[in-house]
Amino acid sequence: MLKNISENPKMGPLHVAFYVRVSDDKQAEKEDGSLDTQLDRLAGALEYRQKQGDNWVLSEKLVEGEKDGKRHGKSAKNTKRPAYQKLLELARASLIDIVMVTKLD
Repeated sequence: MLKNISENPKMGPLHVAFYVRVSDDKQAEKEDGSLDTQLDRLAGALEYRQKQGDNWVLSEKLVEGEKDGKRHGKSAKNTKRPAYQKLLELARASLIDIVMVTKLD
């Protein structure tokens, strides 16, 4: 069941995490590729919510397949993905309140 996330029962800002992923290295290697496009879209959506008066702050940017400054695609066929696992850890520890993605797949 979805709840109204604008109603914040805790005091202070809601902490937001961005999670982005592409399926293969070809997509990940694009200089202005879809990872950057996804991050830009999420930043725009967050900025919109902030302008609407929502007290949301970006706490984490999780880019699946990013390691040592290089980006790699990562299939979603299983949950053994480092950024996804970190996302789950942050949620379980209540360090993030909202996860923003560009699409669910």
